[in-house]
Amino acid sequence: MSVTLRAVLSGAEAEALGIDVAVLAARGIALSPEDGITTDHADIVLLAGAGLPTRIRSLASTYPDCKIAAVIAMSVDDALSCLASGALGVLLAPLPADRLARILVQIAAGGYFIDQRIAQMLALRQLKKILEPFSALSSREYDVFCLLADGKSLAEIAVQLGVSRKTVSNTQTQIKLKLGLSGRPAIVACAKRHGLVG
Repeated sequence: MSVTLRAVLSGAEAEALGIDVAVLAARGIALSPEDGITTDHADIVLLAGAGLPTRIRSLASTYPDCKIAAVIAMSVDDALSCLASGALGVLLAPLPADRLARILVQIAAGGYFIDQRIAQMLALRQLKKILEPFSALSSREYDVFCLLADGKSLAEIAVQLGVSRKTVSNTQTQIKLKLGLSGRPAIVACAKRHGLVG
């Protein structure tokens, strides 16, 4: 796929980001200033610097077919702001030009890209949000909670965990007390709310 890149980067900015312009040019990707973007615009726009969310929204509204990628600092909040504003890619510098070229081709083809370090931080943040209410539960209580939410009977849970039905019943009572839940429907609703069941 032939990609034309219009990047809001001066030569000094490209150098500061560790972008080897010659390698990009060899891959058919050219850099130009923001004012070089026209209605017959590039396939993809690479933005860096201050005010990214505002600039992304402006470009996305002016050129809705153009794909936008942003080079950011190591910040989950910046990544989320850029993605919410319309960016399809969030990259961290420095990035070898050959890898950058592959990423830009991927985005220009309609794909998404989030730097692995940012993706990991986002996943951990989401996981923490999901598990936060359950930190008061022991691992056994958490297992019973998930099985109850999946619709398993007390007898089925007892067999699966290798404990007595009475132990599962007592554990269910402890779960309801710790989480402030009134019964099985509340357990299922809580699990759904936190993305633990479909």
